[in-house]
Amino acid sequence: MSKKAITTLGALSQLAFPLVVLADLNDTIAQFQGYALQAINFLLVLATLVFLWGILKYITAGGDAAKVAEARSYIIWGIVGLAVMASVWAIINYLKETLNIQGGDNTIPTY
Repeated sequence: MSKKAITTLGALSQLAFPLVVLADLNDTIAQFQGYALQAINFLLVLATLVFLWGILKYITAGGDAAKVAEARSYIIWGIVGLAVMASVWAIINYLKETLNIQGGDNTIPTY
């Protein structure tokens, strides 16, 4: 086989590769969604713990302005984390519905 034929065959095989990948695209997206929802579950728990830690620090601050400010920042960042994770969850489910992707669980995580 000539060098030109091998080069042409290699180029054609690279052009056909995306067709093989796209065949399993729906399964890949559903699997990614499952991983993303697991990460969201973990981050929701983490954001909730930050929020509760801020509340605990606020209660035990005893009126000290510096401790109250620190506790307030924990509370705010906990709320921001919860809002961001809820938004990411909503975006993933919106894209799932829009692209008509089957698989995965689209319910709000509960424990």
